[in-house]
Amino acid sequence: MTTSPELKPFGEILEKVLKSVPPDSSPVFCLLPDIWASPQALAPEKRDLLAPHLRTVKLRCKTAEFIFSSSGDYINISDGALNLLWCASYASWFIYRAYVDAQKSGSSTVKLGQDQEAVRALDLYEWAIACVRNRKYETWPSWAPKPTRSPESDALRVGTEIFLATVGWMLLHELGHIAHQDPVLVTASAKAEEHEADRFATSHVLDGVSDAAILLKRSIGIAVANVVLILIDFIASSAVDSHPDPEERLSRNLRENQLANSNPVHAFATAMMQVHLQRFGVPLVLEENENFASFVDDFCLALKRHRQR
Repeated sequence: MTTSPELKPFGEILEKVLKSVPPDSSPVFCLLPDIWASPQALAPEKRDLLAPHLRTVKLRCKTAEFIFSSSGDYINISDGALNLLWCASYASWFIYRAYVDAQKSGSSTVKLGQDQEAVRALDLYEWAIACVRNRKYETWPSWAPKPTRSPESDALRVGTEIFLATVGWMLLHELGHIAHQDPVLVTASAKAEEHEADRFATSHVLDGVSDAAILLKRSIGIAVANVVLILIDFIASSAVDSHPDPEERLSRNLRENQLANSNPVHAFATAMMQVHLQRFGVPLVLEENENFASFVDDFCLALKRHRQR
């Protein structure tokens, strides 16, 4: 029987996993206790519901591949995936701030890298993207900020909080597969199973939440996770037939539950999508919309049309 993280067996398992991590591995591994507990910590009011589905995490060290999947009694995660998710979460804060500044000034373009800290954050994100795209493992850049359990700046603290919400949602997605006993196969129903796992994760995180600040924090994790999935799909050499189109997942996951069109997460997702679509070379025609949720839908549609060409 699987036990919850507070109990001694969890501590013993975690200690064993930490000992297996090579000393010169990714600094993201310093967050392993928080990563492992993130599904429960993200929605603590529902933590007991997860106890039957918790599984041991198997780490793939010193690999640049993006591995985040469940198989039998394990959830497999690579340092390449954790690196990219942390760097995306950290960079997202600077992207959003630049978007807010553009909105305040009435500018139609988002100007990134307005200070040295932002430049380093965006350069680090590009480094993580390049590692996954080229499948080439590299040690963490010496010039770059890095995750720590005692962040020295507000940006590092916020970036890590976003990361834990992001990785928490992704782990909940995998627990959704386990809860529904989905086979590790590419079947005719595989896409439906992915939708079901998404619903499991999103509903677990958002259902019943009335506090606007908590709702925003949790939903930002959903947004970053889904934008990274779009990125992974875009740079992959071939599509994954068992998964839905990632841009459809983003739009759908931000439309369910309590996320009304006026929720600030849509402005956050708009900033992230605009920057990524420009990076992908997807032409954008920005038209007036009544809310940011419509912008997200438009951006997802533009990406879908671009991919179908």
